[in-house]
Amino acid sequence: LYWPTWYAPQALLQLLLVGLKEVRSRLLQRSPYSREVCALRDGGRIALDWVLPEADLAAKMLPVCVLLHGAFMDSASVTMSDLARDLAARGLPAVVMNRRGYGGVDGCDESFRVTMFGFDEDLDDVLACVGR
Repeated sequence: LYWPTWYAPQALLQLLLVGLKEVRSRLLQRSPYSREVCALRDGGRIALDWVLPEADLAAKMLPVCVLLHGAFMDSASVTMSDLARDLAARGLPAVVMNRRGYGGVDGCDESFRVTMFGFDEDLDDVLACVGR
């Protein structure tokens, strides 16, 4: 059962609020990420954007949360950055995997492939990279 908030009971108002949150995030907040470029097995490259917890929280050796963005997003979207910040505040290191062609990494080489939802092989390579 879904109950919308009292201040945005309709889908159009909810979409407007997300748009306003995106604008606020891009104008008023600095990026929380530190970037790592991961080399894939076929020669491609994708960006991994990390948000690490504070030093006292990081000492617990908790698992890394790998976040996969939506169809028309990347790590700069407010949804991904807010979720990564919140996970890091709770002590969990978070990394956003930007798919091929997203996140500002140039993909104009011989290994460039495009798909709406990403490739399983890319996720395998990223998980191996994160595990190191």
